[in-house]
Amino acid sequence: MPFTLLLMMCLLCSFNHQVSGAPESCNLKCGERLQSCSCQASCEALGTCCTDYHNLCLQIAPYSGTLMGGKDFIIQNLTFHSSVNITCRFNNEINTQGHVDGSGRAHCISPLLYETGRIPFTLSVNGESTVLPSGTWLAVHHSKASETEKSVLRDSKKWQYYGTPGYNGTLTLLWDPSLLQTENIRIEVWGYKETGIPYSDSWSANWTYLYTLSAHGPNNGNYTFTPSPAESPYSQWEVGMLRIVPSELPIGERDVQSVWSPVHALAWHLEENFRHDPSAWAYDKCMIWSESEKNSLPNFLAETSDCPCTLAQSRADTGRYHTDYGCNIEKNSVCTYHPGAVHCVRSIKASPQYAAGQQCCYDSTGAQVLTSDSLGGSTPDRGHDWGSPPYRKPPRVPGFSHWLYDVITFYYCCLWSDNCKYYLELRPSSDCRTYKPPKVASAFGDPHFLTFDGLQYMFNGKGEYTLVTTSDHVLAVQGRTTPFEGQGNSHRATSEEINVASFCSVAMKEGASDVVEVRLKQKPSEELETLLNGEVISFDEQSWLDLKGVFLYSATKQNVTAMFPSGAGVEVRARGGFLAINVLLPGEFLNRTQGLMGVMNNDPADDFTFLNGTILRPDATPQEIFQFGAEWAVTNETSLFTYDSPRLISDYQVKHDPLFVPTFTIEEDPNDPLYAEMISLCGNDTLCRFDVLSTKDLDIGNATKISHLSHISLVESLQPVVSCGWLAPPANGTKNGTTYLEGSVVTFNCNKGFTLSGSTHRTCLHNGTWSGDPAQCLLGKTDSCASQCGKELAECSCHVTCENLGTCCSDYRSFCVRIAPESGLVMGGRDFMVLNVTFSNSSDVKCRFNNDITRNGYIDEAGHAHCTSPLLYETGRIRFEMSVDGGKTYPHSGTWLSVHPGKVSETEKCTLVNDTKWQYYGTPNTEGTLTVTWDPKAFKEKMVNIEVWGYQELGVPYSPSWTASWNYLYSLAKHHDNNGSFTFTPEPAKPEHSIFEFGSLRINPSQYEDGQMDVHSLWSVDHAMAWHLGEDFRKDSAGWAHEKCLKWHESDMSLPDFLPEIIDCPCTLAQSRADTGRFHPDYGCDIETGSVCTYHPGAVHCVRGIYGSPLYAAGQQCCYDSRGVQVLTSDSLGGSTPDRGHDWGSPPYKKPPRVPGFSHWIYDVISFYYCCLWSNNCHYYLELRPSSDCRTYKPPKVASAFGDPHLITLDGANFTFKGKGEYTLVTSPYTALNTQGRTQPATFSNGSASSVTGFSSVVMKENNSDIIEVRLAGNSQRLEILLNKEVVNFDRSWIDLSGVFLYSATNQNVTVMFPSGAGVEVRGRGSFLSVTALLPDKFMNRTQGLLGVMNHNPLDDFTFRNGTILPLDASPQELFQLGADWAVTNQSSLFTYDSQFLIETYKTKHDPHFVPTFSVQEVPNDPIKEDMDKLCGSDTFCRFDVLTTRDLGVGNATKLSHFYHASLVDSLQPVVSCGWLKPPANGKKEGTSYLASSEVRFTCNKGYVLVGSSKRICQMDGTWSGQETQCVPNNTLGIVLGCVFGFLTLLVLIILIVVNEKKRSKKKEITVPPVTFQQSSEP
Repeated sequence: MPFTLLLMMCLLCSFNHQVSGAPESCNLKCGERLQSCSCQASCEALGTCCTDYHNLCLQIAPYSGTLMGGKDFIIQNLTFHSSVNITCRFNNEINTQGHVDGSGRAHCISPLLYETGRIPFTLSVNGESTVLPSGTWLAVHHSKASETEKSVLRDSKKWQYYGTPGYNGTLTLLWDPSLLQTENIRIEVWGYKETGIPYSDSWSANWTYLYTLSAHGPNNGNYTFTPSPAESPYSQWEVGMLRIVPSELPIGERDVQSVWSPVHALAWHLEENFRHDPSAWAYDKCMIWSESEKNSLPNFLAETSDCPCTLAQSRADTGRYHTDYGCNIEKNSVCTYHPGAVHCVRSIKASPQYAAGQQCCYDSTGAQVLTSDSLGGSTPDRGHDWGSPPYRKPPRVPGFSHWLYDVITFYYCCLWSDNCKYYLELRPSSDCRTYKPPKVASAFGDPHFLTFDGLQYMFNGKGEYTLVTTSDHVLAVQGRTTPFEGQGNSHRATSEEINVASFCSVAMKEGASDVVEVRLKQKPSEELETLLNGEVISFDEQSWLDLKGVFLYSATKQNVTAMFPSGAGVEVRARGGFLAINVLLPGEFLNRTQGLMGVMNNDPADDFTFLNGTILRPDATPQEIFQFGAEWAVTNETSLFTYDSPRLISDYQVKHDPLFVPTFTIEEDPNDPLYAEMISLCGNDTLCRFDVLSTKDLDIGNATKISHLSHISLVESLQPVVSCGWLAPPANGTKNGTTYLEGSVVTFNCNKGFTLSGSTHRTCLHNGTWSGDPAQCLLGKTDSCASQCGKELAECSCHVTCENLGTCCSDYRSFCVRIAPESGLVMGGRDFMVLNVTFSNSSDVKCRFNNDITRNGYIDEAGHAHCTSPLLYETGRIRFEMSVDGGKTYPHSGTWLSVHPGKVSETEKCTLVNDTKWQYYGTPNTEGTLTVTWDPKAFKEKMVNIEVWGYQELGVPYSPSWTASWNYLYSLAKHHDNNGSFTFTPEPAKPEHSIFEFGSLRINPSQYEDGQMDVHSLWSVDHAMAWHLGEDFRKDSAGWAHEKCLKWHESDMSLPDFLPEIIDCPCTLAQSRADTGRFHPDYGCDIETGSVCTYHPGAVHCVRGIYGSPLYAAGQQCCYDSRGVQVLTSDSLGGSTPDRGHDWGSPPYKKPPRVPGFSHWIYDVISFYYCCLWSNNCHYYLELRPSSDCRTYKPPKVASAFGDPHLITLDGANFTFKGKGEYTLVTSPYTALNTQGRTQPATFSNGSASSVTGFSSVVMKENNSDIIEVRLAGNSQRLEILLNKEVVNFDRSWIDLSGVFLYSATNQNVTVMFPSGAGVEVRGRGSFLSVTALLPDKFMNRTQGLLGVMNHNPLDDFTFRNGTILPLDASPQELFQLGADWAVTNQSSLFTYDSQFLIETYKTKHDPHFVPTFSVQEVPNDPIKEDMDKLCGSDTFCRFDVLTTRDLGVGNATKLSHFYHASLVDSLQPVVSCGWLKPPANGKKEGTSYLASSEVRFTCNKGYVLVGSSKRICQMDGTWSGQETQCVPNNTLGIVLGCVFGFLTLLVLIILIVVNEKKRSKKKEITVPPVTFQQSSEP
């Protein structure tokens, strides 16, 4: 009898026995647990399978494929006779024909399904319908199916643009021939449509065979053809695929083995009308679609979810959003459909009624890209790309509904025609005004918990526990822990009993969803194992699984993310042999959660809530928390876990093991051999430190640290962000700015002929509204500067250059005002007067700053208007506008310069006499009176008030709620004579005031109310207000400060670690002073001014990093001793300390930690007083503010241009170029850096022009920065600085501008510093300028221009624009052509042309008629030769310039410039550092220099001996010579005594053994009878 018939009889018998009470059967019950046996996959390990389990529960390979069907899969656990007929039935409705191969294995073909997910199927043999083996097939979204199972459209864009201009010729289709076991194939065209009435029962999806492209071709993996327009009606299908099938199969037959192409726009087969005029054809289609969308389909936009506000939020909100594969920052994808974006995400869940999808795209700054601003903006989808349960019908068909309603329509309007406005009108980007980020809770390591509301604790019970459940029990996430066991092959394994536990499994479900469990595989594997309803599933074929009520994603074997329809997300990671769990819950779960992850309600006080509602306080003991954790053990009834081994059944029979008593606390022992490595690894991470000590395993500590940082990063990324919503540009105008989050500024300009009414700048405020008034562009006057400053009008000019050109409108100076003074303290209070125009005494003056702050002004007796500068929280040039009609209009405008407190003149402040006494008052031996003085002339009033103001920063750090606040506290004196001095004996302030430890005094006329903002005033230096602190400070200042220090230490440890992102310090003093693009002298420790370096004893000079770090706006400080080497905190209290808040602030300022000066005081200075100055606890401070060494520092490259001019490139090549014109010195696409130089002919002493040139002006900018130009002023040798073409007076040595800093200590020297670290120094040297450019390493291979290609290779420095390269020995004439090639154009020029001379002279950017002197011969009897020899020596540049100009002064300037360049290059040579060496425990080291050739010596304390090297030398490869040095106890005496006593003991034992053996030899043999013991009957 054939085997198959026997098998079927067995199956039938099995079925009949079941009916009659025999053993239960798995027939159609696979995956279920029956009463007497099991049909679940776990039954095999447990030995509980039903007898027919292996015959009825099918295992297949492959187990997944595209939902289009056509994939052949094999039944692995049954064999059949080749003659049987196999039918495979999917979803109990679709049959496909199977077959049996030569080995007896049955094959099925997957069908077209219109849905994704796990699809049940049964196997029928010879028509059998009673006993049916069953299994599960995974249908996958077509775009998520493996590329290996699809064919490839070579140059897919050509296929989808075919027939449009530039796209024609042949097309090629590629495939893997092994996918089809046939010699010949047929290639078919299939089209997709949806028919019926949308959103009705008649709406249906249909894939249709259209026609055959190739009827019979070889299965060679390649088909090339020239497309012809398809015949009607086939060309009406615009979306479709190609299908490759064996040629012997019937044409168009469904559900046969096949290979499908990607779905695509069928441009290549469209009708002749498309090819004749594709744009017009597409426009008609676009219009038809637009009308249909508007008039026939419901509006789905209202129910789609809002987008996350930032890129960080979108990537962190993994429960609701997932990467859009077409625009993925991790894969560096091109974002073809979203130019300008770097990353897009799609909402995971479709909208409830219309099954629509959301898409959100972001640019490189992390801000949303909106369709209202850019064609690259994100667009929502009528059909969610991934479909939506229950799938099958439009618009829920995965992928294909989306193509019909959102993709092919994009081709109509945007890609095949230029009518994208119609598409974007109906698919506008969502902003983020209603988006609320989820809350995050995490569990990892020992395990440590961080609840949704931020409470941190540890619970290391052994058992199974509820991590989070909802009050309605819809969502449940459970965790299983296991005791830690040290790995035998771990270098940190220990034999001691370790009573700590860790997560080994997490199980979860929501509502009626599948149950998902993620667990660690058996050790030593670090991989995860995922179970679905108790059955192990694999991600080998698909990384994304659509399941019942849950999506799963696993890109690696160490990471699984579960996403539920509610938006809840659970991330499970394998780290260090433990599981780390993150749970993300959206706002809908507020006040609905329970369990170990707390009650999600923004209040950590109730997170320890028991099942019965009892609440444990947050500072509960570890033992109390252990009882709380035990309370949340699951029960046998509620457990979601799988118990598929006897061990699991045994170990977790009790859900909380009461016999497992964990280690609650561990004392840190500095003598522990692991201690130093632990500190090095963990730093201040207490969770990491605990896990290292409890497990004796650094790898586990590292895993905990990574998990902790991951949680912190998630929380930071998901901080709420305020959005004010999109702002439209005004009609007849433009806007600048496409970010609409809190603090963002949008500026508006009007087109020529229009004037702006409303606000020119609007700022997004913390309350979600825009500052100022809506901008309108009204038809403006053509001859008036009212509200039109900076513009060129039809009849005249309001631009700053008009005065020199004589083109100003008559009222230019009436409306474009000048003021005096032009600058003042950022704190405000300085009175300034408007010059050149007077007003009526009845004028009602209002002054508006930055479009945000409006203050009253006044008119003085002479008719001049006055304003008072306000408190601004930012530095730099601040636009102000003035109204004289009470604020109805603001036609007058100008600029105010707001200056950092440390950079204003002392005459602008009141003075704290002996300010050290003020800041130490109340500490031992500091008492008595204090005196403040001021210039009485500052006020015309006779009486003044002296007020105390305090500064604080409120809200959650690094969140939108973090704000800065200056507060009036109280008055020290009222109605005090304005005599310039006030002396008093300080009293402790009231408690509500003494909490302010940092602040300033303010002196203002008594006419103002107490604490009135922004009135005429003088501020003191900001200082530590020891003098007003409470009585407790005065009683025990050191104890008070110690407590404050500890609290600060704890608080700072909870903040993000800013140290990794700050720039490393230069290695030497010379480097720090030369790297002027990135570092600037610290005014408190400046070798040039001879300052004392109070806070850095032992240092002679310190520098600060010029710009704040990118994310945390932190600052770097680097200090150096008299030897020129770094002073490190690890060696000295005088070491340099980095800053959480950069002292100079960081754009865009205004909010912590970017507030200039004051944020630095709060986080870095007052804390220094706590720990170092008011108490002796500096080690706490230095632990968190350690000096940076210089191991990763790379000095910048230097290029210079000076003299005739001579140019020395970034790679050291040099040449002379004497063209007359304007030229690109260096440009870089990396940061849009552009530096240009203007040359002019030199003049002889008699006034005649020579045939050589020199630089007269240099102009530069980077990205969107202000344009800075430095030029020689007229015929003088003084430098003149222009800011955006306006001459500025440099009454400050330092100016903070937009995207650039300026520094000028003298009128002969200007340094320009850009955020990239690029620096440009311009010096006046005689009658020419000298220019030095310093570029950091990030510009490598990114520069062009006369200063060369920066790449350490001078051979390509003489590169033309077209890439042609001159050799280094090129002739002067050839180099002249090179220079001419780098002339700027009228469009690219950054220069100012504010005189007729400049306009006429530089109309042509390179003067072709100017022929320079290329070479000059030295004549021995030349009268100037002797003086030249003395001056120049061997400097050829100097000699050349003396001879060509006949001017020793020019030669001397050239010599100085050349020497300065050589000095810079020498100072900036790379220096090898081997890094800090610590002294050995119980020993000392001698030597604090760690650079190449430095020597460090070691000695040990008394009682210890040195092991390792006593001397180590820093080697040129950056490593230390010798071995690590240790000091070990000197046990020489103990060793000697031990040896003596050991020998004596051994001798005694030998004697005893000999004696005993002699006694035994004399005894007879004795037989001992067995002895039994009985229970005594006695009482």
